[in-house]
Amino acid sequence: MPEYVDRIWEPPSEAGAILPRRDRVRVRFRAFIPDPIADLDVRTSPETGEAIEAAEEAIRRLDGRARQVASLEALSRLLLRAEGISSSRIEGLVVGHRQLAEALFDPERSRAVAREVVGNVRAISAAIDIGAGAAPFTPDVLLSIHGTLLGAGASGGGRFRTVQNWIGPATSVSPRTAEFIPPPEGEVPRLASDLCAFLARRDVSPLAQAAIAHAQFETVHPFEDGNGRVGRALIHAVLQRRRLAESHVPPLSIVLAANPRSYIGGLTSFRTGDCDAWLGIAARTALVACRGTERFLAAVGDLQGAWVERAGLPRRDSSARRLIELLPGIPVLDVRLAAAELGVSFQAANEAVSRLEASGVLRRHEPDAQRDRRWSAPELFELLDSFQWVTSGPAVELDGVGAHRPSPPGSHTGRRRVRNAVAGVEGQGVEL
Repeated sequence: MPEYVDRIWEPPSEAGAILPRRDRVRVRFRAFIPDPIADLDVRTSPETGEAIEAAEEAIRRLDGRARQVASLEALSRLLLRAEGISSSRIEGLVVGHRQLAEALFDPERSRAVAREVVGNVRAISAAIDIGAGAAPFTPDVLLSIHGTLLGAGASGGGRFRTVQNWIGPATSVSPRTAEFIPPPEGEVPRLASDLCAFLARRDVSPLAQAAIAHAQFETVHPFEDGNGRVGRALIHAVLQRRRLAESHVPPLSIVLAANPRSYIGGLTSFRTGDCDAWLGIAARTALVACRGTERFLAAVGDLQGAWVERAGLPRRDSSARRLIELLPGIPVLDVRLAAAELGVSFQAANEAVSRLEASGVLRRHEPDAQRDRRWSAPELFELLDSFQWVTSGPAVELDGVGAHRPSPPGSHTGRRRVRNAVAGVEGQGVEL
């Protein structure tokens, strides 16, 4: 059975003068220690079991369709960026698709928040690469994903926490008003090893395994920062390892970001022993994400078709035509990048870029500049910003989820304030 342990939080001496008076005193609190899950008996209701099967079939169907797309790698990159943006948005790190594309092209010129989202995209990609391999999941694997997320030299990057953390209001600097307090720091290595043992199982359906692993990871909250982003990256690592989503990244975080009450309510249900409720939400999340992704990929295909016509119907094997196919993956580029992606000479790439600029597919940044010239595909960014990933699909329902009190999935210690978990989410919710 899960248990609570009593602990005492002492205010940091160096912050005494700047803390509010109410947070300058010691606080008694109870930290939650979950049951291990390595041998968890995963049972679902008939309804949830059917929902999981339907969701896994939707992911497989989408994966099969993705394999038939000529620009598979470009569209995979596009979905990866969409997942990274939404997963970061849940933590209050809000950037647009154009900002992220520019930061990926030139990180040194980007804002700090965009660089953090770049780190998240790289962490998801690293997790997927790990899932595609044969090496077992280990605590060191979790540490490596975290290190990729925060970047080299970041404080706490690639290391399990050595202090107590908690989840609560953005204004909280102590566990006094915490809504959930994870296990003490000393429990983290044991629970991380147990989680990895669960990930080695093959008697649990892929989506259920990914969802349970994510919920347990968020319950353990093994890092001082970045738990939500690493935990969602872990979902994609599992889907890749179990060969459910080999060709694309289902942007599940788009749906989770649009439904914070359902998301947090589901995690809370898992912690209280109602695994079935959480798995139902996970299945419905995947179904909505797949429906939206199918529609989105069709919209991107239509846009590329319009580009081909405007560019004068270039031959299928021409550099201009191939660059149109690659643009979803490199929507900000210069000639050198285009040449590298196309595998052609600088001159051939320059001619392709010029043709697409003349037809309005590409737009040059700072048109008077002679050095550091770059181009972007503005219509693609307009499509990304305006596309209704969630609301356009058929709504699904789960009774009672809205009754749970929302709680941001980010974490903090007394030295770090939590980010607003639902910042920037604009009216895209469906009932999960």
